[in-house]
Amino acid sequence: MAVDRGIAHELIKSAMGIGAMRMAAIPISLACSVILARMLGPDAFGQYAFIMALVPLLALPASGGVIRFLTREIAHCVSAEAWARYRGLLRFSFAWVAGYSLFIIALVYLIIAVLEDKTAGSKWQLLPLATVLVPLTGLIAVLSGALKGLGAVRFAEIPAQLVRPAGFLLFLVAATLYGYLTPAFAIGGNLGIAALAGIAAFVLLQRRAPTSDAGAAAEYATREWSSALLPITLIALVATFNAQVSVVLLGVLGSNEAVAALSIAKSGSNLVAMSLIIVNATIGPQIVNYWREQDQHRLQQLSRRSARLATLVAAPIALVFVAIGAPLITLLYGAVYAESAYLPLIILALGQVVSVAFGSVGFLLVMSGHEHETLRGQAIALVINVLLCSLLIPAFGAIGAALGATGGLLVWNVVLAFRVRALLGIRPTAL
Repeated sequence: MAVDRGIAHELIKSAMGIGAMRMAAIPISLACSVILARMLGPDAFGQYAFIMALVPLLALPASGGVIRFLTREIAHCVSAEAWARYRGLLRFSFAWVAGYSLFIIALVYLIIAVLEDKTAGSKWQLLPLATVLVPLTGLIAVLSGALKGLGAVRFAEIPAQLVRPAGFLLFLVAATLYGYLTPAFAIGGNLGIAALAGIAAFVLLQRRAPTSDAGAAAEYATREWSSALLPITLIALVATFNAQVSVVLLGVLGSNEAVAALSIAKSGSNLVAMSLIIVNATIGPQIVNYWREQDQHRLQQLSRRSARLATLVAAPIALVFVAIGAPLITLLYGAVYAESAYLPLIILALGQVVSVAFGSVGFLLVMSGHEHETLRGQAIALVINVLLCSLLIPAFGAIGAALGATGGLLVWNVVLAFRVRALLGIRPTAL
Protein backbone atom coordinates (compact mmCIF):
# COMPACT_ATOMS: atom_id res chain seq x y z
CA MET A 1 0.00 0.00 0.00
CA ALA A 2 2.94 2.33 0.60
CA VAL A 3 3.91 2.08 -3.06
CA ASP A 4 0.29 2.65 -4.03
CA ARG A 5 0.01 5.77 -1.90
CA GLY A 6 3.33 7.02 -3.24
CA ILE A 7 2.14 6.74 -6.82
CA ALA A 8 -1.11 8.49 -5.96
CA HIS A 9 0.77 11.32 -4.24
CA GLU A 10 3.17 11.71 -7.17
CA LEU A 11 0.31 11.69 -9.67
CA ILE A 12 -1.73 14.27 -7.78
CA LYS A 13 1.30 16.53 -7.26
CA SER A 14 2.21 16.42 -10.95
CA ALA A 15 -1.35 16.97 -12.05
CA MET A 16 -1.92 19.98 -9.82
CA GLY A 17 0.31 22.32 -11.83
CA ILE A 18 -1.17 21.30 -15.16
CA GLY A 19 -4.64 21.11 -13.66
CA ALA A 20 -4.35 24.68 -12.42
CA MET A 21 -3.58 25.92 -15.93
CA ARG A 22 -6.28 23.83 -17.54
CA MET A 23 -8.81 24.87 -14.93
CA ALA A 24 -7.88 28.51 -15.58
CA ALA A 25 -8.35 27.89 -19.30
CA ILE A 26 -11.85 26.49 -18.81
CA PRO A 27 -13.65 29.72 -17.84
CA ILE A 28 -11.57 31.64 -20.39
CA SER A 29 -12.54 29.30 -23.24
CA LEU A 30 -16.13 29.30 -22.04
CA ALA A 31 -16.16 33.10 -22.05
CA CYS A 32 -14.83 33.09 -25.63
CA SER A 33 -17.58 30.71 -26.69
CA VAL A 34 -20.25 32.83 -25.00
CA ILE A 35 -19.04 36.05 -26.65
CA LEU A 36 -18.89 34.42 -30.07
CA ALA A 37 -22.34 32.85 -29.74
CA ARG A 38 -23.99 36.06 -28.53
CA MET A 39 -22.28 38.48 -30.91
CA LEU A 40 -22.39 36.38 -34.07
CA GLY A 41 -25.82 34.81 -33.62
CA PRO A 42 -26.75 31.18 -34.39
CA ASP A 43 -26.16 31.30 -38.16
CA ALA A 44 -22.78 33.09 -38.19
CA PHE A 45 -21.60 31.25 -35.08
CA GLY A 46 -22.47 27.98 -36.82
CA GLN A 47 -20.35 29.02 -39.82
CA TYR A 48 -17.40 29.86 -37.58
CA ALA A 49 -17.76 26.65 -35.56
CA PHE A 50 -17.92 24.53 -38.71
CA ILE A 51 -14.72 25.99 -40.20
CA MET A 52 -12.87 25.83 -36.89
CA ALA A 53 -13.89 22.17 -36.61
CA LEU A 54 -12.19 21.52 -39.95
CA VAL A 55 -8.92 23.17 -38.92
CA PRO A 56 -7.88 20.50 -36.37
CA LEU A 57 -8.47 17.83 -39.01
CA LEU A 58 -6.28 19.64 -41.50
CA ALA A 59 -3.60 20.34 -38.90
CA LEU A 60 -3.42 16.90 -37.28
CA PRO A 61 -0.57 15.49 -39.41
CA ALA A 62 1.46 18.53 -38.32
CA SER A 63 0.35 18.62 -34.68
CA GLY A 64 -1.24 15.81 -32.70
CA GLY A 65 0.98 13.01 -33.94
CA VAL A 66 4.10 15.13 -33.52
CA ILE A 67 3.35 15.85 -29.85
CA ARG A 68 3.06 12.20 -28.83
CA PHE A 69 5.95 11.17 -31.07
CA LEU A 70 8.32 13.74 -29.57
CA THR A 71 7.14 13.10 -26.01
CA ARG A 72 8.09 9.45 -26.34
CA GLU A 73 11.26 9.76 -28.44
CA ILE A 74 12.78 12.68 -26.54
CA ALA A 75 12.04 10.92 -23.25
CA HIS A 76 14.18 8.06 -24.61
CA CYS A 77 16.90 10.55 -25.64
CA VAL A 78 16.98 12.09 -22.17
CA SER A 79 17.17 8.67 -20.54
CA ALA A 80 20.07 7.63 -22.80
CA GLU A 81 21.67 11.12 -22.89
CA ALA A 82 21.57 10.93 -26.69
CA TRP A 83 21.77 14.66 -27.37
CA ALA A 84 22.84 14.41 -31.01
CA ARG A 85 19.73 12.34 -31.67
CA TYR A 86 17.69 14.93 -29.74
CA ARG A 87 18.83 17.71 -32.08
CA GLY A 88 18.09 15.58 -35.12
CA LEU A 89 14.59 14.81 -33.81
CA LEU A 90 13.77 18.51 -33.50
CA ARG A 91 15.01 19.34 -36.99
CA PHE A 92 13.21 16.35 -38.48
CA SER A 93 9.96 17.43 -36.79
CA PHE A 94 10.22 21.04 -37.96
CA ALA A 95 10.83 19.84 -41.52
CA TRP A 96 7.81 17.52 -41.30
CA VAL A 97 5.56 20.41 -40.16
CA ALA A 98 6.87 22.83 -42.79
CA GLY A 99 6.51 20.38 -45.67
CA TYR A 100 3.01 19.27 -44.77
CA SER A 101 1.81 22.83 -44.07
CA LEU A 102 2.95 24.10 -47.45
CA PHE A 103 1.20 21.19 -49.15
CA ILE A 104 -2.15 21.58 -47.38
CA ILE A 105 -2.27 25.37 -47.72
CA ALA A 106 -1.55 25.16 -51.46
CA LEU A 107 -4.15 22.40 -51.88
CA VAL A 108 -6.92 24.31 -50.05
CA TYR A 109 -6.27 27.56 -51.92
CA LEU A 110 -6.26 25.68 -55.24
CA ILE A 111 -9.56 23.90 -54.50
CA ILE A 112 -11.31 27.09 -53.39
CA ALA A 113 -10.01 28.94 -56.45
CA VAL A 114 -11.26 26.22 -58.81
CA LEU A 115 -14.67 26.08 -57.10
CA GLU A 116 -14.97 29.83 -56.62
CA ASP A 117 -18.37 30.04 -58.33
CA LYS A 118 -19.83 27.34 -56.07
CA THR A 119 -18.28 28.58 -52.82
CA ALA A 120 -18.76 32.34 -53.29
CA GLY A 121 -20.57 33.86 -50.33
CA SER A 122 -20.66 30.57 -48.40
CA LYS A 123 -18.89 29.47 -45.24
CA TRP A 124 -16.31 27.67 -47.40
CA GLN A 125 -14.79 31.05 -48.30
CA LEU A 126 -13.50 31.22 -44.71
CA LEU A 127 -11.43 28.05 -45.09
CA PRO A 128 -8.32 29.48 -46.86
CA LEU A 129 -7.82 32.03 -44.08
CA ALA A 130 -8.30 29.39 -41.38
CA THR A 131 -5.82 27.04 -43.08
CA VAL A 132 -2.98 29.42 -42.19
CA LEU A 133 -3.45 28.10 -38.65
CA VAL A 134 -1.98 24.75 -39.77
CA PRO A 135 1.75 25.71 -39.66
CA LEU A 136 1.27 27.73 -36.47
CA THR A 137 -0.44 24.79 -34.79
CA GLY A 138 2.32 22.47 -35.97
CA LEU A 139 5.04 24.77 -34.66
CA ILE A 140 3.44 24.89 -31.22
CA ALA A 141 3.03 21.11 -31.29
CA VAL A 142 6.73 20.48 -31.97
CA LEU A 143 7.85 22.84 -29.23
CA SER A 144 5.30 21.51 -26.73
CA GLY A 145 6.13 17.88 -27.53
CA ALA A 146 9.83 18.61 -27.00
CA LEU A 147 9.11 20.23 -23.63
CA LYS A 148 7.03 17.24 -22.54
CA GLY A 149 9.73 14.82 -23.59
CA LEU A 150 12.23 16.81 -21.53
CA GLY A 151 9.95 16.42 -18.52
CA ALA A 152 8.84 20.08 -18.49
CA VAL A 153 5.19 19.09 -18.77
CA ARG A 154 3.81 22.19 -17.07
CA PHE A 155 5.82 24.53 -19.30
CA ALA A 156 4.54 22.66 -22.35
CA GLU A 157 0.96 23.53 -21.40
CA ILE A 158 1.47 27.30 -21.18
CA PRO A 159 1.20 28.21 -24.90
CA ALA A 160 -1.96 26.19 -25.57
CA GLN A 161 -3.69 26.47 -22.21
CA LEU A 162 -2.89 30.03 -21.18
CA VAL A 163 -1.51 32.15 -24.03
CA ARG A 164 -4.00 31.11 -26.73
CA PRO A 165 -7.27 31.22 -24.73
CA ALA A 166 -6.35 34.32 -22.72
CA GLY A 167 -5.10 36.16 -25.80
CA PHE A 168 -8.18 35.26 -27.81
CA LEU A 169 -10.44 36.41 -24.97
CA LEU A 170 -8.74 39.80 -24.93
CA PHE A 171 -9.17 40.01 -28.68
CA LEU A 172 -12.90 39.22 -28.41
CA VAL A 173 -13.40 41.73 -25.61
CA ALA A 174 -11.79 44.43 -27.78
CA ALA A 175 -13.98 43.42 -30.72
CA THR A 176 -17.05 43.60 -28.49
CA LEU A 177 -16.15 47.08 -27.27
CA TYR A 178 -15.76 48.29 -30.83
CA GLY A 179 -18.98 46.52 -31.81
CA TYR A 180 -17.45 44.65 -34.73
CA LEU A 181 -17.08 40.89 -35.03
CA THR A 182 -17.50 38.60 -38.02
CA PRO A 183 -16.51 34.96 -38.55
CA ALA A 184 -13.56 36.04 -40.71
CA PHE A 185 -12.43 38.60 -38.14
CA ALA A 186 -12.61 35.95 -35.39
CA ILE A 187 -10.48 33.55 -37.45
CA GLY A 188 -7.97 36.35 -38.04
CA GLY A 189 -7.78 36.90 -34.30
CA ASN A 190 -7.02 33.20 -33.85
CA LEU A 191 -4.12 33.53 -36.29
CA GLY A 192 -2.53 36.43 -34.42
CA ILE A 193 -2.85 34.77 -31.02
CA ALA A 194 -1.50 31.45 -32.34
CA ALA A 195 1.61 33.30 -33.57
CA LEU A 196 2.11 34.77 -30.07
CA ALA A 197 1.70 31.31 -28.55
CA GLY A 198 4.36 29.95 -30.92
CA ILE A 199 6.80 32.63 -29.79
CA ALA A 200 6.07 31.80 -26.15
CA ALA A 201 6.65 28.09 -26.78
CA PHE A 202 9.97 28.80 -28.48
CA VAL A 203 11.19 30.94 -25.56
CA LEU A 204 10.17 28.25 -23.06
CA LEU A 205 12.03 25.52 -24.96
CA GLN A 206 15.15 27.67 -25.20
CA ARG A 207 15.13 28.05 -21.42
CA ARG A 208 14.54 24.35 -20.74
CA ALA A 209 16.73 22.84 -23.48
CA PRO A 210 19.54 20.65 -22.11
CA THR A 211 22.94 22.35 -22.05
CA SER A 212 24.59 18.99 -22.74
CA ASP A 213 23.54 19.15 -26.39
CA ALA A 214 25.43 22.37 -27.08
CA GLY A 215 27.70 21.87 -30.06
CA ALA A 216 26.54 18.32 -30.71
CA ALA A 217 26.10 17.48 -34.38
CA ALA A 218 22.58 16.40 -35.22
CA GLU A 219 22.08 12.67 -35.64
CA TYR A 220 19.26 11.49 -37.89
CA ALA A 221 17.28 8.28 -38.11
CA THR A 222 14.80 9.49 -40.71
CA ARG A 223 13.48 6.11 -41.79
CA GLU A 224 12.97 4.95 -38.19
CA TRP A 225 11.28 8.20 -37.17
CA SER A 226 9.04 8.27 -40.23
CA SER A 227 7.84 4.73 -39.59
CA ALA A 228 7.15 5.63 -35.94
CA LEU A 229 5.53 8.99 -36.66
CA LEU A 230 3.18 7.77 -39.38
CA PRO A 231 1.05 5.43 -37.22
CA ILE A 232 0.99 7.93 -34.33
CA THR A 233 -0.13 10.63 -36.77
CA LEU A 234 -2.83 8.35 -38.17
CA ILE A 235 -3.99 7.62 -34.62
CA ALA A 236 -4.21 11.31 -33.81
CA LEU A 237 -5.95 12.00 -37.12
CA VAL A 238 -8.55 9.29 -36.58
CA ALA A 239 -9.07 10.32 -32.94
CA THR A 240 -9.59 13.97 -33.87
CA PHE A 241 -11.83 13.04 -36.76
CA ASN A 242 -13.86 10.99 -34.27
CA ALA A 243 -14.14 14.11 -32.12
CA GLN A 244 -14.98 16.50 -34.97
CA VAL A 245 -16.85 14.39 -37.51
CA SER A 246 -20.21 15.01 -35.82
CA VAL A 247 -19.78 18.78 -36.28
CA VAL A 248 -18.50 18.39 -39.84
CA LEU A 249 -21.32 16.04 -40.92
CA LEU A 250 -23.88 18.23 -39.17
CA GLY A 251 -22.52 21.22 -41.10
CA VAL A 252 -22.89 19.31 -44.36
CA LEU A 253 -26.20 17.53 -43.66
CA GLY A 254 -27.83 20.00 -41.27
CA SER A 255 -28.12 23.72 -40.62
CA ASN A 256 -25.74 26.34 -39.27
CA GLU A 257 -28.03 26.73 -36.26
CA ALA A 258 -27.72 23.01 -35.46
CA VAL A 259 -23.94 23.28 -35.69
CA ALA A 260 -24.06 26.17 -33.21
CA ALA A 261 -26.15 24.09 -30.78
CA LEU A 262 -23.82 21.10 -31.02
CA SER A 263 -20.76 23.29 -30.55
CA ILE A 264 -22.22 24.65 -27.32
CA ALA A 265 -22.99 21.10 -26.15
CA LYS A 266 -19.45 19.97 -26.97
CA SER A 267 -18.02 22.90 -25.00
CA GLY A 268 -19.85 21.65 -21.94
CA SER A 269 -18.99 17.98 -22.45
CA ASN A 270 -15.33 18.89 -22.88
CA LEU A 271 -15.37 20.04 -19.27
CA VAL A 272 -16.33 16.50 -18.26
CA ALA A 273 -13.41 15.02 -20.22
CA MET A 274 -10.92 17.59 -18.96
CA SER A 275 -9.86 15.54 -15.93
CA LEU A 276 -8.61 12.64 -18.08
CA ILE A 277 -6.84 15.04 -20.43
CA ILE A 278 -5.01 16.56 -17.47
CA VAL A 279 -4.02 13.12 -16.20
CA ASN A 280 -2.76 12.05 -19.65
CA ALA A 281 -0.66 15.19 -19.85
CA THR A 282 1.21 14.14 -16.69
CA ILE A 283 1.67 10.38 -16.95
CA GLY A 284 3.32 10.00 -20.38
CA PRO A 285 6.95 9.81 -19.17
CA GLN A 286 5.97 7.44 -16.31
CA ILE A 287 4.24 5.06 -18.73
CA VAL A 288 7.34 5.01 -20.95
CA ASN A 289 9.63 4.30 -18.00
CA TYR A 290 7.47 1.62 -16.35
CA TRP A 291 6.92 -0.19 -19.64
CA ARG A 292 10.62 -0.10 -20.54
CA GLU A 293 11.44 -1.54 -17.09
CA GLN A 294 8.59 -4.07 -17.41
CA ASP A 295 7.31 -2.88 -14.02
CA GLN A 296 3.79 -4.13 -14.55
CA HIS A 297 2.79 -3.61 -10.93
CA ARG A 298 3.50 0.11 -10.94
CA LEU A 299 1.99 0.51 -14.40
CA GLN A 300 -1.23 -1.08 -13.13
CA GLN A 301 -1.30 1.20 -10.10
CA LEU A 302 -0.62 4.27 -12.24
CA SER A 303 -3.41 3.47 -14.70
CA ARG A 304 -5.98 2.60 -12.01
CA ARG A 305 -5.21 5.61 -9.81
CA SER A 306 -5.27 8.01 -12.74
CA ALA A 307 -8.63 6.64 -13.99
CA ARG A 308 -10.18 6.88 -10.53
CA LEU A 309 -8.94 10.41 -9.98
CA ALA A 310 -10.26 11.53 -13.37
CA THR A 311 -13.66 9.89 -12.81
CA LEU A 312 -14.11 11.46 -9.37
CA VAL A 313 -13.75 14.87 -11.03
CA ALA A 314 -15.76 14.14 -14.18
CA ALA A 315 -18.91 12.56 -12.71
CA PRO A 316 -20.08 15.56 -10.59
CA ILE A 317 -19.67 17.92 -13.57
CA ALA A 318 -21.92 15.71 -15.71
CA LEU A 319 -24.53 15.54 -12.93
CA VAL A 320 -24.65 19.33 -12.78
CA PHE A 321 -25.38 19.46 -16.52
CA VAL A 322 -28.14 16.88 -16.15
CA ALA A 323 -29.75 18.81 -13.29
CA ILE A 324 -29.50 22.42 -14.46
CA GLY A 325 -28.09 22.29 -17.99
CA ALA A 326 -30.91 24.24 -19.67
CA PRO A 327 -30.81 27.19 -17.22
CA LEU A 328 -27.02 27.30 -17.54
CA ILE A 329 -27.22 27.46 -21.32
CA THR A 330 -29.83 30.22 -21.11
CA LEU A 331 -27.74 32.19 -18.62
CA LEU A 332 -24.51 31.94 -20.59
CA TYR A 333 -25.50 31.76 -24.24
CA GLY A 334 -29.04 33.03 -24.36
CA ALA A 335 -32.50 31.47 -24.49
CA VAL A 336 -32.22 30.98 -28.27
CA TYR A 337 -29.77 28.09 -27.68
CA ALA A 338 -31.35 26.44 -24.60
CA GLU A 339 -33.81 24.09 -26.26
CA SER A 340 -31.53 22.99 -29.11
CA ALA A 341 -28.35 22.47 -27.06
CA TYR A 342 -29.62 20.86 -23.81
CA LEU A 343 -30.28 17.26 -24.93
CA PRO A 344 -27.04 17.08 -27.00
CA LEU A 345 -25.18 18.33 -23.91
CA ILE A 346 -26.63 15.59 -21.70
CA ILE A 347 -25.88 12.84 -24.24
CA LEU A 348 -22.29 13.99 -24.75
CA ALA A 349 -21.62 14.61 -21.04
CA LEU A 350 -22.81 11.17 -19.91
CA GLY A 351 -20.81 9.52 -22.69
CA GLN A 352 -17.70 11.35 -21.52
CA VAL A 353 -18.14 10.11 -17.95
CA VAL A 354 -18.13 6.52 -19.17
CA SER A 355 -15.12 7.27 -21.37
CA VAL A 356 -13.18 8.77 -18.47
CA ALA A 357 -13.96 5.71 -16.31
CA PHE A 358 -12.33 3.47 -18.93
CA GLY A 359 -9.06 5.29 -18.23
CA SER A 360 -6.14 6.23 -20.50
CA VAL A 361 -6.61 3.30 -22.88
CA GLY A 362 -5.30 4.90 -26.05
CA PHE A 363 -2.51 6.77 -24.29
CA LEU A 364 -1.26 3.59 -22.60
CA LEU A 365 -1.02 1.79 -25.93
CA VAL A 366 0.76 4.64 -27.71
CA MET A 367 3.27 5.29 -24.94
CA SER A 368 4.08 1.56 -24.74
CA GLY A 369 4.74 1.35 -28.49
CA HIS A 370 1.46 -0.29 -29.60
CA GLU A 371 0.37 2.47 -31.97
CA HIS A 372 -1.10 0.11 -34.55
CA GLU A 373 -3.49 -1.39 -31.99
CA THR A 374 -4.75 2.06 -31.07
CA LEU A 375 -5.21 2.95 -34.71
CA ARG A 376 -7.19 -0.22 -35.36
CA GLY A 377 -9.55 0.42 -32.44
CA GLN A 378 -10.07 4.04 -33.36
CA ALA A 379 -10.75 3.15 -36.98
CA ILE A 380 -13.54 0.82 -35.88
CA ALA A 381 -14.98 3.56 -33.69
CA LEU A 382 -14.77 6.08 -36.53
CA VAL A 383 -16.79 3.83 -38.82
CA ILE A 384 -19.47 3.50 -36.12
CA ASN A 385 -19.42 7.26 -35.55
CA VAL A 386 -19.80 8.14 -39.23
CA LEU A 387 -22.55 5.56 -39.81
CA LEU A 388 -24.57 6.67 -36.79
CA CYS A 389 -24.19 10.37 -37.61
CA SER A 390 -25.12 9.84 -41.25
CA LEU A 391 -28.24 7.90 -40.25
CA LEU A 392 -29.37 10.08 -37.33
CA ILE A 393 -28.49 13.65 -38.34
CA PRO A 394 -31.08 14.01 -41.15
CA ALA A 395 -33.88 13.03 -38.74
CA PHE A 396 -32.67 14.37 -35.40
CA GLY A 397 -30.16 17.12 -36.19
CA ALA A 398 -27.84 18.01 -33.30
CA ILE A 399 -29.29 15.23 -31.11
CA GLY A 400 -28.47 12.65 -33.78
CA ALA A 401 -24.94 14.02 -34.08
CA ALA A 402 -24.48 13.76 -30.31
CA LEU A 403 -25.73 10.16 -30.30
CA GLY A 404 -23.38 9.26 -33.14
CA ALA A 405 -20.38 10.84 -31.43
CA THR A 406 -21.16 9.11 -28.14
CA GLY A 407 -21.63 5.73 -29.81
CA GLY A 408 -18.26 5.97 -31.52
CA LEU A 409 -16.58 7.07 -28.28
CA LEU A 410 -17.93 4.11 -26.31
CA VAL A 411 -16.94 1.58 -28.99
CA TRP A 412 -13.42 3.05 -29.05
CA ASN A 413 -13.01 2.67 -25.28
CA VAL A 414 -14.33 -0.90 -25.17
CA VAL A 415 -12.07 -2.11 -28.01
CA LEU A 416 -8.93 -0.43 -26.65
CA ALA A 417 -9.58 -1.57 -23.07
CA PHE A 418 -9.51 -5.18 -24.27
CA ARG A 419 -6.27 -4.55 -26.17
CA VAL A 420 -4.61 -2.94 -23.14
CA ARG A 421 -5.57 -5.98 -21.08
CA ALA A 422 -4.20 -8.38 -23.70
CA LEU A 423 -0.93 -6.56 -24.55
CA LEU A 424 0.06 -4.79 -21.32
CA GLY A 425 -1.46 -7.25 -18.89
CA ILE A 426 -3.25 -4.55 -16.87
CA ARG A 427 -6.79 -3.28 -16.40
CA PRO A 428 -6.90 0.41 -17.31
CA THR A 429 -10.38 1.16 -15.94
CA ALA A 430 -11.27 2.91 -12.71
CA LEU A 431 -12.85 -0.30 -11.35
